[in-house]
Amino acid sequence: MGFHKIDYYLSDLKKDPVSELSFAFGIGVRSRSFGHRVDISIQIGRRDSLLPAVQTERFYGLSIGVTTAELWFIRPMKKWD
Repeated sequence: MGFHKIDYYLSDLKKDPVSELSFAFGIGVRSRSFGHRVDISIQIGRRDSLLPAVQTERFYGLSIGVTTAELWFIRPMKKWD
């Protein structure tokens, strides 16, 4: 879970900043048998400006990631008979 706020400018004049505010939430699920991991996150935000030509913009983002790196490092079990 996270929160993000930033102000930036559309030109070098440093007048009328654009303000961006967003909130993100994510969850990760790991497979017991193989060690894979699936990560899902959602981001919801808004961009505002004091300029009349720039309207308020709402944005949404969805991210899905799969991690399989653990599979490449699994070593076979040794039998110490």
